[in-house]
Order: sequence, then structure tokens, then C-alpha cells
Amino acid sequence: MISKHLMDNVLHLYGRLRASVPVVLRRPLGVFCSVTGRCNLRCTYCWQREDESREEGKAGWVSSVQAEMTPDEWTRLVERMPGGMFLGLTGGEVTISEAFEPMLRTAAERRIPVTVNSNGATLRTKGIELLLALGVRNLSISLDGFAGVHDRVRQLPGLFDRIVANIGWFNAARGGRSRPALTIKTVLLDDNLGELLEFRRFCAETLKASCLNLSFAKVGDHAQLSLLYHDRLPEMLHGNPGALYPYKEPQRLRGVLAELLAGNATSSCRVTLYPQMHDDSQVEGFLAHEGRGPYRACFLPWSMVWVLPDGTVTPCLSYWLGNVREHGMTVLGVLRGERYRDFLYAMKRFGDELPPACRVCCYARVRREKGVSGVFGGA
Repeated sequence: MISKHLMDNVLHLYGRLRASVPVVLRRPLGVFCSVTGRCNLRCTYCWQREDESREEGKAGWVSSVQAEMTPDEWTRLVERMPGGMFLGLTGGEVTISEAFEPMLRTAAERRIPVTVNSNGATLRTKGIELLLALGVRNLSISLDGFAGVHDRVRQLPGLFDRIVANIGWFNAARGGRSRPALTIKTVLLDDNLGELLEFRRFCAETLKASCLNLSFAKVGDHAQLSLLYHDRLPEMLHGNPGALYPYKEPQRLRGVLAELLAGNATSSCRVTLYPQMHDDSQVEGFLAHEGRGPYRACFLPWSMVWVLPDGTVTPCLSYWLGNVREHGMTVLGVLRGERYRDFLYAMKRFGDELPPACRVCCYARVRREKGVSGVFGGA
């Protein structure tokens, strides 16, 4: 079993190699499909929902959810993926899409590795059986702490207990197998900060998760993994800066994260951070700069691309590269165009100084700073 932590490193390593020898490595390693923009929840901090409300005021932006691809179209896309790539399925909430099962079955027939992101609310026995029978490698489920916090931010009483019961079904069916691996994805909130240490134990002992992935909350009119897209590159890179959510107790947050990261040496459930950091000195520098940096060069655009609900292909930023419907339902057909090459060239020129649009991105890697002690609360 490959861990989420290791897979994130593989993506950046592959991207660096591809950026260096594009003639040898001609295609990305993975394709993430936002199969639908529909969701069965209305989370208070969801940036996709905010995008919907901002659409009219965002000149030049287009929604990808108005003409979603059919299950047949999604299945053809998987049929025409080249070998050696992996497939990520997400949304919205992918499990409520009629395309979910045929995409899984087609990927299994072609032996394409699959990872699934879900809120876990609709994971019933049939869904669990599909995941196990069709060889899904990783299942990521969103839980933002215990019931008091999770049910409030997800605006649905009883949701936490339902998801925990579903994960219990999943673990019972999985038995002693390590696949699919289970990742719990949690957004760092002011309200769940005090329970994260206990929640990590709960993830390890009760949920049997191999990874607890903690994402810093972000605000602002950013353009990361959005269901809206734009076709002007300069505006995309410079006009949509993400910003770190202003936490009420940053010192306390630093201390909790330091303890969680230190616990990786002994816990069966590894804590990973988004943006990507591995020790307390990186966290300290990241919070001191309020999420503006410092970042390492990012090679994810060479490793992965996204397909939005209407077939639009984008890199990690929601920049329009083309549409698979106009390229024989093939992602690579879109990527042969000049727009993809232009985007990669622009990103390479930034180097370590990532564009404003990349701030607080989950896949950004925080750089260690010289002179930072790593002791929280220091000068």
C-alpha cells in the first residue's frame, strides 16, 4: 500500500522529472475528474459553493456545472485514458453521480488505479462493495472533527454518526486488507482546534485510518480547483490571490500542530498538512507570513490535470485548456495544445516565487527558512 504522504511526494518528483525531460515523460501521472458539481451537503466554508454565489460578479468566468457530461461520456474518457496513469474521482459529491459506478468498473477492467474523495454520507453497503470489488486504492472521507463541530459546519444533524457507521461497514467489509487505504480529510477550524489530538486517536483506533490530512482554511477569491474556469492566463496567475484564514489563536494552533506532527513517530495514523509541511519550523514560518509563503517550486502542474463536470480540462488552477468533448473524449488530445505548454512555461518561470494564485494551495510545499528556530513562541 502506498501512503498518501508518499504519493504526494511521488507527484512532485514525477513533475520535476517531467519538467526536466518532457521529451521522455510526455504526459501527466494522474487525472482528477470532478464528475459533478452537485452535492448533498451545504458546508459553511465550501469554496465551490462560494464560487456559485460569486459567478455573476466574476467577469470572464464560466461555470462548468451547467452542461455536465453524461455517464456515457465519462466512461468513454476512462476507456481512452492511456496506460500508466491513475484516476481520481471527486465532485461535488461523486458518489451521487450516475457516472460513478460505470467509471469505477471501466477503470477496474483497464487496471487503472483509482482514488475516491467523498463526504461519506452516501457510502452504503453497495458503495462499499464497489470500492472493495473494483480495486480502489484510497478512499478519502471528509470529517471536520467530532459531531458537535462536523454536523454544524455541514449543516446536517446526525451526519457524523451516519458517516462513522458507514466507515464501520467499510472496515468490516475490508477485514484485514490494507486496500483501499482510508484517509480522513479535515479542515482546520477555530472550533475543532481543541479536539484535534483526541480526534487523531479516534481516527487511528476507531476509524482505522492510515492518514489524517489537515488542510488550512483559506479565504479570498482564489482560483484553485474551482468549478469555474477562465481563459486568460495573466488574470489567472496574478488576479486571484488566495489568503490564509485569520485564525483566532495562531499560537495555540502552532502548538497543536507541533504535537500532532511529533506523534507521527508512534501513531498508526499519520498526520499530513495542506499546504505541505513536515515540521514545526515550517508551520511557524508559514503562519508568520500569513500564508503568503515561503514556498518551494511546484511541479504539480506537470503531474496532474483536472477534468471539470462539463469536460473542461484545467491544470491545478482553473485555467481553460480545452474540452475533451472537442478532442474525442481524450485528455491527452487537449494537452497537446499550446495553452497547456504556455501554462507550464509560465509556472516554470516563477520558480520558488509562486504566483499569487497559488497561495495556501493544498499542493504547495512550504520552504524551510534560515534562522527559524522551530520553537513556537520564539522571537
